Amino acid sequence: MAAVRGQVLAWSVGGVQVEDQTDSEISFELEMDDFTSKDSTGNWKEFLPGLKSWSGSCSGTYDPTATEGADESIDDLIAGTALTVLFTTGTTGNRQWTGTAYITSANIQAPLTGPATYSISFQGTGVPTAADTA
Repeated sequence: MAAVRGQVLAWSVGGVQVEDQTDSEISFELEMDDFTSKDSTGNWKEFLPGLKSWSGSCSGTYDPTATEGADESIDDLIAGTALTVLFTTGTTGNRQWTGTAYITSANIQAPLTGPATYSISFQGTGVPTAADTA
């Protein structure tokens, strides 16, 4: 089994890795449309595939001097900027996903103890492209 450490998977925006990530995630969804009718057999519901979507998120240690981080994501959210995002290990031959997305939330947390942190969520628009890292 070829396992991958979670620490190598990260999000990039516009070709620049979002800095200081400690967690990252990509999600794909398929809605199922209900086609149940009075003619459905034995009171069983019937479904067909419907719309698809994808989204992602990351979080990490807040750095106000980061080239690409929470501050830039907040600016992109306010401006409604369409971003080119990439989720990858950066390792040749591993799968990566890229597409256009909008920031849907960007938060900076400031606890009494410990480091300040951030979290960013975005919604993909259109079809993401999957390819092996060159």
